[in-house]
Amino acid sequence: MKIEILYPELCTLYGDKGNMQYLKLCLPDAEFVETTLNAKPLFLTEDIDLVYMCSMSEKSQEVILSRLLPLKEEIFRAFDAEKTVFFFVGNALELLGKYIKREDGSKVEALAYLNSYSVRRQNSMILHCLVIQAVSPIHLESRSRRAFVRLRWELV
Repeated sequence: MKIEILYPELCTLYGDKGNMQYLKLCLPDAEFVETTLNAKPLFLTEDIDLVYMCSMSEKSQEVILSRLLPLKEEIFRAFDAEKTVFFFVGNALELLGKYIKREDGSKVEALAYLNSYSVRRQNSMILHCLVIQAVSPIHLESRSRRAFVRLRWELV
């Protein structure tokens, strides 16, 4: 099994670095690849079993979107190919909607894979995750254990 962790240098909120380490401990035989901000995601050119992206700051969302938007069509083809499981936790899910509405009302263009959008609100924290396999998203409202159990179920 080959697992790609996207942008670990930016996606580190809410103990996500620990979640990445825990995943590595749970899957000791898996090959883990960390794709940094200035590298093209490997799932676009290689066979990857799981792509994992964690929570990030609002500023990091915008930086990451600036890297992903030029690759939008390639990313959609990878989603639609049904070969890879995409596991996005926390606000990483927001990158897949149409846009992110800032507190001042302005909008940040997102990938627009999902027919959704996000609204930033100060002092509002909603923990969520999304597992996408092919084009059918499964939304789980959970912290980590339930989401991880579902992820294991999807991979088996």
